[in-house]
Amino acid sequence: MRTKRRLLGCYLVTTALLSIRNNPVYAQSNPSATTIRVLLVDYKTGRPLKSHKLWLWLSNKDGELTEHPVTLTGKTGKDGIAVFQFGQSPPPRMWVDLRIGDWACASTGEFATSELLQNGIGAHFAADANLCKSQPAAFPEPQPGEIIVVIRHLNLWLQLRRSSEQ
Repeated sequence: MRTKRRLLGCYLVTTALLSIRNNPVYAQSNPSATTIRVLLVDYKTGRPLKSHKLWLWLSNKDGELTEHPVTLTGKTGKDGIAVFQFGQSPPPRMWVDLRIGDWACASTGEFATSELLQNGIGAHFAADANLCKSQPAAFPEPQPGEIIVVIRHLNLWLQLRRSSEQ
């Protein structure tokens, strides 16, 4: 019986140590780790959007998007932020891609990683005549290492209308 308890205790301690090691907070304390945050904001209310899936497309070392780029998948938390961590230095350029049904109302597109890490990438509002008519909400200022993407969730009718216009 004692042997089983000892084995269970060793297992629990090992599991706890491994979870601490793989925890994003631990990685952030690593001086060589680079953290990039993507904040998704609702275009109408200015509130963070939780539980939204997004992708970060990475360039090659020359800053070019290849035919089959490396992509990282993230999901926003309650604060509307998806966190991406790089153990090595991140590539020179990145792109944010949204799920179907989300429409970017701000011109973020492609961006240089160096600018992102130094200043952050803000939501430069770019009105779309059909989907994002005006800027109804105030948006936060980006922090270094943060991208702010303003989006409008499209209902089925707007998705169909958008696909017929393309």
